[in-house]
Amino acid sequence: MPVAAQSSAMLKFVGYLAAGTLAMVSLALNARFGWTLGASPLDRAAYVATSVAIDVFKIGLPLLAMPLWAKRHRALAACAFAIWFGCVTWSANAALGFVATTRGESVAQRIADGKARAGWEATVERPEQEMARLAHHRPVAVVKAELNAAVVVGSVWQRSKRCTDITLDESRAACAEVSRLRQELATAETADALESKAVAGRAQLATMAVTGADIDPQATVLAGVIGLDQVHIRAGVALLLALILEAGSALGLTIIATATKGVPSPATPRRPLSPRPSTTRHPDAARPRTSDDHIRRWALSGLDIDPGSSVPARRAYQSFCNWAHGEGIEPPTETYFGRLFTREIALLGGRKRKTRKAAVYSGIALAGRQALVLSPPKPHAVATPP
Repeated sequence: MPVAAQSSAMLKFVGYLAAGTLAMVSLALNARFGWTLGASPLDRAAYVATSVAIDVFKIGLPLLAMPLWAKRHRALAACAFAIWFGCVTWSANAALGFVATTRGESVAQRIADGKARAGWEATVERPEQEMARLAHHRPVAVVKAELNAAVVVGSVWQRSKRCTDITLDESRAACAEVSRLRQELATAETADALESKAVAGRAQLATMAVTGADIDPQATVLAGVIGLDQVHIRAGVALLLALILEAGSALGLTIIATATKGVPSPATPRRPLSPRPSTTRHPDAARPRTSDDHIRRWALSGLDIDPGSSVPARRAYQSFCNWAHGEGIEPPTETYFGRLFTREIALLGGRKRKTRKAAVYSGIALAGRQALVLSPPKPHAVATPP
């Protein structure tokens, strides 16, 4: 396959993929928006079905309205475009609501995450500051062991209620070591509790996302560049995204389908059709035979591209015969001409259609000179048997 053909096929595939993706996203947003409108499950299902149908109409109506307009069904085409505009408005409302809601929820979630992280940081910071103010101490187990090993005279131990009610100098002197150890034990236990609290806070901080100083960096940067406040910036971004989504989903498939209409597939290169053998011959047998190149030359010189016009097939054939006689070319039969010209007119954006009276070519009009001068084709001379 030629490189140009491969590039054209790839571009067409990417275009349909992008337009289809936007259409699927728009369908999902409309379904979600419809789900939020109902109170009961039945109401929600009805709103979802309606929203999805509206979005399908939004995508397909341009493809239906254009043929109606070309066939001169202007009233129906106008109705289709009016319905399409309403569908686009509803879908844009859903898309704008979705973008604004999710953007607001994202900003609110960042604010909540920032406050939660600040709270846990304070939870860790306070125990660390208190531990720094505590006196130096030994481990709790060591202090307890030494406290259990402390010996106090029995009479003093009983009189001071185990060194808890010290009123006499004798008791104060005998219980001095026990009091010191008890004070050190209390400090050690307090430090252990603070350390456990700080460790729990650090573990919680390790599982939380780090948030910056700005809750919405994009809005902050744009606000600095444009000079507007962040509220207007976020509203503008939401509106821009909704417009892009709606334009791409509503017109993407129509634009690609119209742009690629009538283009032959790269995998099947066009080949000129061979005329059927005829039992008739023209008197000027030495003149060149008609080919699709001759029909293309006649179309470029004798036709105007006009989506709102049409030419009967018989008139088109008569016009070509007049042109061919002037060029010294033998006209083919009307059937063979119709086969070749039907293929050529597709490349010009037109098409062949059948009416009640006769076949016509839509999307073209005879040029001024061709429309004024039309003479019937010269009859073919039938070869007589010897």
